[in-house]
Amino acid sequence: MISVTTATLSDAPDIDRLARLAGLQVDASPALGLPHARVLCAKDSRDGTFLGFLVAWQVADEFELLDLATEPGERRRGVASALVLELINTAQQLAGSAVFLEVRSSNQGARAFYEKHGFRMVHERKNYYRDPVENAVCMRLDLESAEGHGPRR
Repeated sequence: MISVTTATLSDAPDIDRLARLAGLQVDASPALGLPHARVLCAKDSRDGTFLGFLVAWQVADEFELLDLATEPGERRRGVASALVLELINTAQQLAGSAVFLEVRSSNQGARAFYEKHGFRMVHERKNYYRDPVENAVCMRLDLESAEGHGPRR
């Protein structure tokens, strides 16, 4: 069973370790202190084993999903979905209007995952990423009103 909660300073070492493993540039301790940051972590509800994390920023009524990672041995078991659904739920509770994200154009798995959760491509940023140079696909999920009706399809 997966439990998703707001991350605390005690989660920072696990977040930083997994971020490095996933090739992400995350520094959890400072992020946890930012008022606009939403840092979530997923754990096994039976034994508290760390399973993954998500970092997002809230700017006014919009949210931007910046980083998402799952422990390699826990992939395809619903961890990432649980994290994204909790972010969507949080955004709705805070009267959010949309959630945005960017993904490498070649990352078909991630793009399909986000589309499954209602995100749609809104535009592409040419040559956005480095090492290797690649376009970024910008995706958006429009949210219903704060009444919690779920993502629009």
